[in-house]
Order: sequence, then structure tokens, then C-alpha cells
Amino acid sequence: MIVLASNNLQSWAVLLIVIGIFVVIGAVAFLIYFLLKRKAPKEEKPDEKKAAEETLNMYLEDVDDEEVQKEFKEYEKNNEKKD
Repeated sequence: MIVLASNNLQSWAVLLIVIGIFVVIGAVAFLIYFLLKRKAPKEEKPDEKKAAEETLNMYLEDVDDEEVQKEFKEYEKNNEKKD
């Protein structure tokens, strides 16, 4: 700053120039951020039912054994009668 001040620039002018440079850099950064934010695809939030279903499907597996499937069917029939 002292070097710039010796070139017939007042110290307040040097301060304003430095502040102006930072303002321009900040404005350019803000515009870039704003433009990138607008172009970014918006993510849709899944509803709770769909999220719960996906979580269960991660842990549950289909039953291939015929005996177990028969037991499930019998259990479902027994529970339907109680309700």
C-alpha cells in the first residue's frame, strides 16, 4: 500500500480500490453460485411410505421354499379368521 500511496494516490483512494476489488470478486462469486444453483436438478424427496418400502426390500428376501410358503399361507388364513 505504501508503494501505491507514493504514486500520488491518497491512502483513502488505495483503500477504496482494494475494497472495490473485493466487492467485484464477491459479486462474481455470488453470480456464479446463483447460476449454478438454478441449473442444478432439484431432488425430489421420497414420501415416508416409499422410503420404508425400499428399506424393507433391502433386508427382506423372497422365500423360494414351498414348505415355508405353505406355512405362510396357513398363518395368513388363521389370522384372517381371528380378525
